[in-house]
Amino acid sequence: MTRTTLPLVACLALLALATLPLGGCTCGFDCSSDDDDDNSPALLSLGVSDALPEDLSEVFIQVESITLRGTQGDVTVDTFSVDELDAVDEPYIRVDLLDYPGLQQLIVFSDQAVEPGRYSELFLEISASDFNDSTVLERDSGATKRLRVDGDGLTLPGMTLAGGEDATYTVEFELARALSYVEDDDSYLLSEEGIRVVNNSDSASLVGTVDEALFDASPDCDGKSEPTEGNRVYLYQGHDLDAQDLADVFNDDSSTSVPEGALAPFAVDTVRENAGRGTWEYYFGFLPAGDYTLAFTCDSAGDEAQDYDGLDIPLPTGQRYQVSLSAGTQTDCDLVSDLDSEDDSC
Repeated sequence: MTRTTLPLVACLALLALATLPLGGCTCGFDCSSDDDDDNSPALLSLGVSDALPEDLSEVFIQVESITLRGTQGDVTVDTFSVDELDAVDEPYIRVDLLDYPGLQQLIVFSDQAVEPGRYSELFLEISASDFNDSTVLERDSGATKRLRVDGDGLTLPGMTLAGGEDATYTVEFELARALSYVEDDDSYLLSEEGIRVVNNSDSASLVGTVDEALFDASPDCDGKSEPTEGNRVYLYQGHDLDAQDLADVFNDDSSTSVPEGALAPFAVDTVRENAGRGTWEYYFGFLPAGDYTLAFTCDSAGDEAQDYDGLDIPLPTGQRYQVSLSAGTQTDCDLVSDLDSEDDSC
């Protein structure tokens, strides 16, 4: 097994999907073109993005190396030069994932020549041995907490790269699902749950505004001390879903009982204010094309990343929308308080 070490040349890209081809390969990780030259190297670029957890101000990960693992040999990047991070030939980079929410991303290397073939895994080596390596800053308490991972990093799905292909992939950190607080040692655990690797050329995006009247329209929410907090949009794969099956974020290790048929969301986003436009908005980027159900809740404050919490979704009742996303396109779906019927289509 060979090990190739490549220099990392990076640039920051804050890109809207109207101009950026995004990922979520609809043909698995075997997408290729008939015009590809199998005798030429593939050119690979890799970015990172995330979905925003509303109760945190910073989520720093210290990346020591990035490795593509394949039968033809591993390809490892372990020297970093990133202008926007003031890194020049550094042995690691520290990235605040909260700087790249929704449709934004940080390109961490560009146009690296890679031998064509199947790479079964993408491994991110993340340092968490020292308290100051990878950290989380809590918004309310102002406290800095250690961020840790199981083992040495994250093992994520790989990809197939064809000769002559110029491909960009994005690691989408779905932090609402992947990051959980661990009370036993007062730390945060970053798991592989919900993190996806998407082919930018085949993905879609979903964006929209949210009527501010929804924040306290339900009796369960009109007593909130701050109406603009605790508002989330949950995205589920598929159409014609039973409303009672739409669940909050949970995984197989939930310490609470999960009802039969409960469906965990594919992605989650916090409703945030666009001060320049005077609107409240949500953004989903780097999604696979397909059919989805979108649901809003005004009472998401108790949604823990690991455990099933039995939240009411949607809330207000009826705030459920069916959307179909096409590769390479952006779909707009505005959430309105005077919805005509449940499962309204966008």
